[in-house]
Amino acid sequence: MIIPDAKAKQIYNMIVNSTSKHPVATKKISDVTGLNERTIRNRITELIFIYKVPIGAFRTGNNKGYFLIKNQDEYNQVRNTLKAQAFEELKRVNQLRENLKNWSDER
Repeated sequence: MIIPDAKAKQIYNMIVNSTSKHPVATKKISDVTGLNERTIRNRITELIFIYKVPIGAFRTGNNKGYFLIKNQDEYNQVRNTLKAQAFEELKRVNQLRENLKNWSDER
């Protein structure tokens, strides 16, 4: 795969050689690339949306990190995690809307 950005290519190479059982941690990616966590997330988003790489991530438990999704079961795990995260974010948006509607400057 041709990825012109050298740092994104480094990240790709680390992730493509990882598994869901042994994902690569953000700290390890940072140590190798010298990038901060936010930049790493941005590069991974580019790999997913621009280069169409099926990258999954686990954010909790003992296997935190990124990995190449290789089968339907891994996809389902990642999808379920992302759906739950999106649901929690939507709850927050709705609560903020209610908070603003009921907020008074006199508090």
